Amino acid sequence: MKLRNLLEVLFWFAVIALAIRYAHWILAGFAGLFLVAGIAILVGYFYLRRLVKKTQKQFEAMAAEAVEIETAMQTPKQTSDITTDGPIIHIQAETVHKER
Repeated sequence: MKLRNLLEVLFWFAVIALAIRYAHWILAGFAGLFLVAGIAILVGYFYLRRLVKKTQKQFEAMAAEAVEIETAMQTPKQTSDITTDGPIIHIQAETVHKER
């Protein structure tokens, strides 16, 4: 049991000694991580802001279209022509060629 305690003390002594020896690298690493995290947060913020603006424009366009459709449904439109007796019906027809 005493040997295990001695090994544990030596291990933590080595860890602390290495941490003191390479403290500048450790601190620089954390500073780099914070820098990268800050840049990532800024990029994410501007991306989400752009996405919100784009979505808001799409919602406004959809709302305007809905109002337009609702207005069109409420007001009857002239669907007949002077030359016809009833409403104008547009039919898309295909020409069928028979082989002889």
